Amino acid sequence: MTRRDILERALDEAAASGPMTFRTYMDLALYHPEGGYYTRPEMRVGVGGDFHTSPTLSPAFGHCVARQLGQFWELMGKPAEFQLLEIGAGSGQLADQILGGLARDRRWKRLTYQIVEKSPALRERQRATLQAYAGTVRWAEDLPDLAPDGAWQGVVLSNELFDAFPVHRVIGLKEGFAEIGVMRHEKGYWRQIGIVPTTPRLAEYLAAEGITLQEGQQAEINLAALDMMERLGRWLGRGFVLTIDYGGPADYVYAPHRRKGTIRGYYKQLAIRDPLEHPGEQDLTSDVDFTALMRAAEGVGLRTVGVVPQGTFLKHLGIEALEKEALRGVKGSLEADFAASDIRKLYDPRAMGEGFSVLVQAKGVTVAPEAVLGLTGGQRGMRWPWKRP
Repeated sequence: MTRRDILERALDEAAASGPMTFRTYMDLALYHPEGGYYTRPEMRVGVGGDFHTSPTLSPAFGHCVARQLGQFWELMGKPAEFQLLEIGAGSGQLADQILGGLARDRRWKRLTYQIVEKSPALRERQRATLQAYAGTVRWAEDLPDLAPDGAWQGVVLSNELFDAFPVHRVIGLKEGFAEIGVMRHEKGYWRQIGIVPTTPRLAEYLAAEGITLQEGQQAEINLAALDMMERLGRWLGRGFVLTIDYGGPADYVYAPHRRKGTIRGYYKQLAIRDPLEHPGEQDLTSDVDFTALMRAAEGVGLRTVGVVPQGTFLKHLGIEALEKEALRGVKGSLEADFAASDIRKLYDPRAMGEGFSVLVQAKGVTVAPEAVLGLTGGQRGMRWPWKRP
């Protein structure tokens, strides 16, 4: 039986007694242990894969992030042990870039890089990528495996974590909304259908965000992201949380003109609008509502320091200088031009500069936004691009 057959059987079982939620469909399509997209041995990101992430475009991304992480250590009072934690490290490329950047800086006596990764296949891939740092990196399947609630101190990092969490989908009606379920059509393909909301949390979420969907407007609700942020806020004892992901504030994510919502797939470097196409063979993602993330975190003591577009964050950390350095590498060569072009995509608002957002949060550390390099570049009085919660 092929992986596709195994996944189809699992989907049929989930829909045996009626339509399954879209969240159930997405969870199986991405994470089923034998048929899910992220559990495929051949799953690749970057060149030859289905999609690019910031670290696969250029190591300049990780080098800028490393500079910010180093400053967080200073803002924490320069503890003897500098602990970093990345949640969902993918292939390990970002960790490799960060560790490479931090290796040139010997300000701390001890550096520990920890990774929380549930997938055994990805853990093995990360170990292969990070073998040069075998004595520095350790792995765990979940937060409690590293430390009990309130005991861990350091910096928590995630890049494109929340956008891949399974989401509920909803659609606006003349009055209220319906949830979107998934069922098999009599002709064999999967289709979406309106169902009665399966949890009161969906209505509570929309009310808390002040969102009223127009009739026919579709949208995604990422309850798993809120749950994760609340867990993280309770678990972290003292330090910073740096979140980089697709998305923006609620009024951007749920803007009325986004009639079909933000769910999308990536299949062999092509954007796919139908999330039910190629189950188990395409990546699925949706924009993250950063307003909701901040609200959930504030409720468990994780204070918002600031949030900016990725392009702004990287510019403040010197990415334009790295672009110029790339061009100087082999002046006039195609290789140098391509390297500089990839760096530019990271901060260009027409590429990844504004589609991604960067959120800085703190717990047990009092710090003003202008003190964080990536938020303001140290400039006082800079206007915030978004309203804070």
